[in-house]
Amino acid sequence: MGKKMKDDKVLVCLSGGLDSAVLAHMAGDRLGLCIFFDYGQQALHQERAASKAIADNLGVRWAEVLILLLSLKKMNVKPGKGARVVPARNLNMLAKATMFAQAHGLKEVWFGATADDFDDYEDCRPGFFAGLNRCTGDVSIVAPLIGKTATQIVKMASRYGADLGKTWSCYAPQKNNLPCGVCNSCLRRINA
Repeated sequence: MGKKMKDDKVLVCLSGGLDSAVLAHMAGDRLGLCIFFDYGQQALHQERAASKAIADNLGVRWAEVLILLLSLKKMNVKPGKGARVVPARNLNMLAKATMFAQAHGLKEVWFGATADDFDDYEDCRPGFFAGLNRCTGDVSIVAPLIGKTATQIVKMASRYGADLGKTWSCYAPQKNNLPCGVCNSCLRRINA
């Protein structure tokens, strides 16, 4: 077996949450770069810290990218119970990730969409990724967890050695820096 080429490496979109942490560990020696997105999210500081800690633990390069969206309040994205649907968020993130991957000689972008995301997030469904891949040139966008539930992903975490204690899975952190316990992300984690 020959030496792996640089383009065998993958870029992982690393939010600092359960799904992306498992993706980064799944990538193993193919992990070339982790990228974190600041899009004005309420949990920015917690997600950034978790993402950086995961990348540091894996000894991989980490980059932060700012996506200039309108204020989430103006977009009517409200804290509290339920889904946080931010229009075109994943489209923006994956466009930037594709360009970043190409600039670094990486041929795949891995994104943590899961089966649990289908109902609330249209941009986490297989058809979205199929359509997007028709526009990305030499870079493929891959969602390795697309058919998996949170329960299955938690089991995968131990198999791949992902430390879930380093992750952050809450859209609306409380003032005491604790998860809210009622948003979709919290409920997925609690019920997994």
